[in-house]
Amino acid sequence: MAGFPNKQSYPAAAIPVYIGVQPFAVAPTTVFPATIVAGATYDTGLIVAAGALIVAATLDQPSVFTLTRYMDAAGLIPIDVATLAFAEAGSNALVVNDGLPFRSFRATIKNTGPDVATVTKSGILGG
Repeated sequence: MAGFPNKQSYPAAAIPVYIGVQPFAVAPTTVFPATIVAGATYDTGLIVAAGALIVAATLDQPSVFTLTRYMDAAGLIPIDVATLAFAEAGSNALVVNDGLPFRSFRATIKNTGPDVATVTKSGILGG
C-alpha cells in the first residue's frame, strides 16, 4: 500500500482498540497559601491530571496566573503556557478548556502588587 512501506498484517485480536479514555481528575482542592508576599510567586508544583482546567483564586492585590501543561506525568515535555495578568484585585480565574490532551500541569500565581496578598476562595478543578 502506498505510503506504508513497512505495513504488516495483524490478527484483529492483536490490535488494541481504545474506545474511550477517561482522564485522571483533580478533585476541587485548595492548593494556594493564605498569603503571598509582594513580588513573590507561589508554585503548586507538578499535578498529574488531564482534561479541562480551572485555576481560580481571589487576591486582594494585582496578580499574574500562569499555567503550564505537560505531555508526560513527570513534567518533562511542556506543551504550552497560558498566562493572564490581572491588574486589579479580586476574583481571578484562568480557564483552560480547549480540549487538547495533556498529562500533568503546574500553576503559579505571582503577586504583582505592592503589599502582601491575601488569598481566598482558591482552588483547582480539573477533569
